[in-house]
Amino acid sequence: MKIAVALSGGVDSAAVALRLKQAGHEVIGITLDFCQEGKSTAGLKIAQRLGIRHEQLSPVAEFNRLVIKPFVRAFTAGLTPNTCAFCNRDIKFGLLREYAFALGVEALATGHYARLVWRDTGPVIQRAEDVEKDQTYFLSLVPIDKFRSVIFPLGENTKHQVQEEMRSAGWQFKAADDSKEMCFLGSRSYTDLLQEKVPEAFKAGEIVDESGRVLGEHGGLPQYTIGQRRGLGVAASHPLYVIRIEEDANRVVVGPDQALWSRTARLKNVNWFIDPQCDEMKVQAQIRYRQRPVPAGMKILENNQLLLSFEEPVRAVTPGQVGAVYHDNCLIAGGEIE
Repeated sequence: MKIAVALSGGVDSAAVALRLKQAGHEVIGITLDFCQEGKSTAGLKIAQRLGIRHEQLSPVAEFNRLVIKPFVRAFTAGLTPNTCAFCNRDIKFGLLREYAFALGVEALATGHYARLVWRDTGPVIQRAEDVEKDQTYFLSLVPIDKFRSVIFPLGENTKHQVQEEMRSAGWQFKAADDSKEMCFLGSRSYTDLLQEKVPEAFKAGEIVDESGRVLGEHGGLPQYTIGQRRGLGVAASHPLYVIRIEEDANRVVVGPDQALWSRTARLKNVNWFIDPQCDEMKVQAQIRYRQRPVPAGMKILENNQLLLSFEEPVRAVTPGQVGAVYHDNCLIAGGEIE
């Protein structure tokens, strides 16, 4: 079988390529190079060591249009976007997938920690065996039809098992070799990028408490996100956190930890993995990576929105982030938190 592997240069994608080659498949490694603009060599070195064909895809303009610009727009609007979710949707399972199948492959394999099973209705995405590394959250905005002819070889393994497998095969990887969130930043911080792209967004404004009392001054809304405590520069008798960002007033609202807890979250631009048979159902919901899904009620709203009502309050529901919805460990929907 002719299979393309999204070869990032990290241990996970290398393990996928090695497994598939050892199983007798014809493997083509494809490395995305939208971060380094032609300077990335890690994927190529892995392909050369494996003795497989290597292709490098450098969709710099498309990455800028589909990921960077929305990232900048969101932060300047007081939101906290999840770039990995959009990159998976528009780049990895968009441009890279199209490129791979144009090469004549029969399947695309990636190093995502997720499980894909087939039912009568089509592909179903399930959470990975390794609950700490599960990446279905980042896949929740990808249209379900994009998973046809996709393979997730690591879904049944833990990260530790994959690392040990590669060490036993004579491969050595540093932690720095793993793929990272916001990889396009390189050694910069996200505020460095925003100051370069939209310096006008870094205008001073007020930091106020919940009553509107001015506590200090901020240096630009893009420097703040919901739940942030460090770097506020205000003195108080108790810890303060960012609880709201008011773009129109160019104001950051801070408050105590208890003000961060919510019982509801509204998702927009919902991407469905199932055809919902009713307007309301019991689900599990995840509102950030590294958080375990928690019990919630889901209610479908108009305009492709849904409302999540958590059984217990959750901390720091953050507009712009992704909400992933599960039922019986299966991904059923994903959307952007309003």
